[in-house]
Amino acid sequence: MATRSQIGIYKSRNSELENPESLIFKMHDGYIENTLPVLLKFVEEMNLINKDSNFNLVQNYEAIDSWLKYYLINDFLNEIKQYIGQDPSMKHYYILKEVYSTEDFYHDIEFYYAFYPDRIECYDVGYTETGQAFHIVNTCYFNYELLKMGV
Repeated sequence: MATRSQIGIYKSRNSELENPESLIFKMHDGYIENTLPVLLKFVEEMNLINKDSNFNLVQNYEAIDSWLKYYLINDFLNEIKQYIGQDPSMKHYYILKEVYSTEDFYHDIEFYYAFYPDRIECYDVGYTETGQAFHIVNTCYFNYELLKMGV
């Protein structure tokens, strides 16, 4: 399941899609039904939302980028434990190939996740004669009160 995706982390609610603060490439299982729940769980477990429904770490995007990569790799490793059990030498291969930072949008991704301070937008990425076409599929707004209630 090498459904490639990228995750962009943005400084403000109004940042343009083309200008993320950081970009993360995710090689495995980038489908929305698999990746979006992991991103939302990351937001909740890392306590990233404050009472104003904004990032707690709003000034430290490098920390969010680093912790998110760590979180995605751990999620991936939990999923493939049976393969690593069969061949422990594959562990480093999977880690190195799965999740990493990049400076550019890749031209072979199938999904894109825009991680804004107040929401995550999910895009299906298509291709036209003029280049990539991002089609928004889903938006999940962060809500501190709902997170606090466990909804």
